[in-house]
Amino acid sequence: CVFSLLFTEAGRSLLEIVGTGVDNIQMALAQQSSLMEGAGVDLLELVEMSLSLLNRLLLLKPPDLGPSPVEQALSSQPPGRQHQHLVACIAQYVYHRHSHRLPTLATVLLKRLAAVSPMSILACLGSDAEHIRDLFLTRLQAVSE
Repeated sequence: CVFSLLFTEAGRSLLEIVGTGVDNIQMALAQQSSLMEGAGVDLLELVEMSLSLLNRLLLLKPPDLGPSPVEQALSSQPPGRQHQHLVACIAQYVYHRHSHRLPTLATVLLKRLAAVSPMSILACLGSDAEHIRDLFLTRLQAVSE
């Protein structure tokens, strides 16, 4: 199962879901009529499950397998300058406030990527690195966290 998700088109679909982006989730949540149900909540739950699944896949991948297409996509630069790096998209889920689970899953996945990936997470964040760092610090200092 791990092999089929990491080395087939299913992994590419998983990455597309993970790359939905916090802005698209916020827009979908704003367009629904109810706070607890609707297309926005469904999209949010789908992204949460995808982040959790991707984290588990990276955790359970046997070390003797070479780099998978999913791992290569996570560590490569996106085509064109208008596209955001997938790691930066994952990091921006920290900005989400509707669900406490989404920022937590994004942080856990970033930690896993830092442990298993040969790339620098800081380099992937680009100019957003300082903003994301400040947001982490602000949230960690809050009483609610």
